[in-house]
Amino acid sequence: MSGENETAKLVDKVLEKKEGVFELSSGVVLRLKNTINPSVIIDILSELESGRPEPPVVYIEALDREEINYDDPNYISRKDRWETVSAGRIADALILLGTEIESLPKKIEGPNGNKWIDKYEALGFKIKRNSESARYLAWVKHEAIQNQKDWEAITENVGRLAGVSEADVKLAQDSFPDKKS
Repeated sequence: MSGENETAKLVDKVLEKKEGVFELSSGVVLRLKNTINPSVIIDILSELESGRPEPPVVYIEALDREEINYDDPNYISRKDRWETVSAGRIADALILLGTEIESLPKKIEGPNGNKWIDKYEALGFKIKRNSESARYLAWVKHEAIQNQKDWEAITENVGRLAGVSEADVKLAQDSFPDKKS
């Protein structure tokens, strides 16, 4: 509950500061774009739903019937992976389509720089250097966002703008790899 309260306070602080603008803990200030085409979010959700894993059906001899086995380890693994990928796709869409840079602190290199890319490529990440959109998305995820609170601020603010359900926003928030700040 305290995480929700902290997020609500952060959102309130953002809204008091300047409508549609919020600062991340890195000092990066993002502006919400006016709108997100809801058909993009619908298309992503439809595509994701079509790939949802189905639990296996097993025959229970003692009962002489088939039952769905939600406890199957392979199913659980596939479902967990699907949820992670789904959350990532939703979050990526929210970031890319719903935010833009308002301002950067002097200590942070922007998405057009190469030092941050060199660092993350050394860690094995593949970043499309020739795509402005891919660079921006990767930069927000790897440089601008520093912690779970930043992740929640983006997904909540942009999710609300896009009309994304609270459940999908929560799924996106839960996908953040909790980095220590």
